[in-house]
Amino acid sequence: MARSISIGGRRHRITIQAQTVTTDAGGGNTVPWSNVATVYAEIKDISGNETEFGEQQRETLRQIISIRYRTNVTSANRIKYEYSWRGTSYTRYFNILAVRDRDNRRRFLDMLCEEGVPT
Repeated sequence: MARSISIGGRRHRITIQAQTVTTDAGGGNTVPWSNVATVYAEIKDISGNETEFGEQQRETLRQIISIRYRTNVTSANRIKYEYSWRGTSYTRYFNILAVRDRDNRRRFLDMLCEEGVPT
């Protein structure tokens, strides 16, 4: 039997974003991120890694982010998570690596995400 998400587990308010191509005044294209939906989610850390890239240390963190089922979430999207802690505001961005329907009943989505890698 698949594990369900308790109400208390979905305490993180996240924004699902998608890239949109817009044409600027010079005829070129810009690709900003636009908000698709804001939902409550459960975020679980699963691993962390530190590598060297271009003579600099780069830290990558992997998480499983679980939400109620949605049809419009793919690995082309990203997650934006804004929160405050002790009076300071923070924003974290997660690249979605994979999306799966947890129990094939269209109840929950589990997204394998990576943080700390530029998009």
